[in-house]
Amino acid sequence: MKTHFASPERADQPAILKQNEAIQTSEILSKTLDNLTNVVAILNANRQAVFINKALLESFGFDSTGFLLGQRPGEIMNCIHANEMEAGCGTSQGCRYCGAGQSIVESQQTLKTVTRECRITATINDEPISFDLSTTSSPMEIQGEKFTLFVASDISDEKRRHAMERIFFHDVINKAGSLDGLLQILEDSNDIKEIKEVLKLLQSVSTDLVEEILTQRDLVRAEKGEISVNAGLVDPIHLIYDIAAQMRAHVVTKGHEIEVMIACDAKPVLTDRVLLNRILTNMIKNAIEATINGGKVKVILLENENYLSFSVHNDKLMPLEVRNQVFQRSFSTKGLDRGLGTYSMKLLGEKYLRGRVYFTSEKSTGTHFFIDLPKHIKVQDFAGSVK
Repeated sequence: MKTHFASPERADQPAILKQNEAIQTSEILSKTLDNLTNVVAILNANRQAVFINKALLESFGFDSTGFLLGQRPGEIMNCIHANEMEAGCGTSQGCRYCGAGQSIVESQQTLKTVTRECRITATINDEPISFDLSTTSSPMEIQGEKFTLFVASDISDEKRRHAMERIFFHDVINKAGSLDGLLQILEDSNDIKEIKEVLKLLQSVSTDLVEEILTQRDLVRAEKGEISVNAGLVDPIHLIYDIAAQMRAHVVTKGHEIEVMIACDAKPVLTDRVLLNRILTNMIKNAIEATINGGKVKVILLENENYLSFSVHNDKLMPLEVRNQVFQRSFSTKGLDRGLGTYSMKLLGEKYLRGRVYFTSEKSTGTHFFIDLPKHIKVQDFAGSVK
């Protein structure tokens, strides 16, 4: 079996049960681990669980450990990468960047305790759920056999709080500073032409400031399942031209070109115009930031029998590391704890608009981000409450 990261070998079920029995004979160990509030598993040399504590079972809604023994951590948590390769968790391209996998492998190789942060996207009840975990792997020996004590704690709230501080406060303070500077210029100027230009900039910055606040508010609501979908018929062609016009006037677009390509005669689609606007605007901003000065970003509208497809293209190839983590909540190429943009696009587009958000990135064709919206959706198909 092939692997892109960790060893693909597995112990068979009789060996797993024998290892579990050896651990259960140590009543003090098993009871101690069961009384911990953190998620705990004991893994064998092949990273398979041979003991699982009660906190892990409760966290993921399992009744018993029976069918979980022999599975790896990503398989137990239903990580989206766990089944990409025949050999399972730890062997896909994405596993190379998994903090949990890194801590386990490094601990087994160095025989030392290793702690790594882990971003994982799991599928629970057919819904994608993002976790930010702190994972610690430590070597241990039981009856002469080597194992790994794997402990995971949920730091999602902490990471979300850091992200809010670094993204929201950082961006809002910058925009408020821009407003203050422009008002100072306005106060000192007697040139009518300059005053008109400054007023135009003031309007743009104040609009961005309000949009930033609303975007962060809606992201928090979306994660809590509190978004109301305002479903109505939206003309996709008019929407694309409107967004392109707004973005051409945005300060981030200076030195770049936005081209609209309508490749179909699309009829209005049932969706939430505000949420779709936010998603497409975010896609365009990301594409512009990835494009060199003077480069072009294309906004494309396509359709097939079942879906209306909005696409945003830039010529840059995303590095492999970015491609494997781009939709994870805390990951960003912009710096520490700056990763909410692409995560929010997927959350809003898939959970609330019932579409599909994805990307392709090839050296020959550049990078395309897509949101495909179902053409035959009904109001009752949308998630959450519908206005």
